[in-house]
Amino acid sequence: MLGPCPCIISKIKEMFRWQIILKGEINHEFASYIKNFVYDCVKNDYNDIRVSMDINPINLL
Repeated sequence: MLGPCPCIISKIKEMFRWQIILKGEINHEFASYIKNFVYDCVKNDYNDIRVSMDINPINLL
């Protein structure tokens, strides 16, 4: 696990961007668990926080 740390392009349209990198064999069940956990953590602040996941990204921008 690496992060959270600022993205290379750390701010777009007044929104700050952060990334967390998980490395390993991540199957769809574990990815779904992570996604649900993160959404549950931020659901009260959803208008202020946006979350996206990319499994096996091409680049980290």
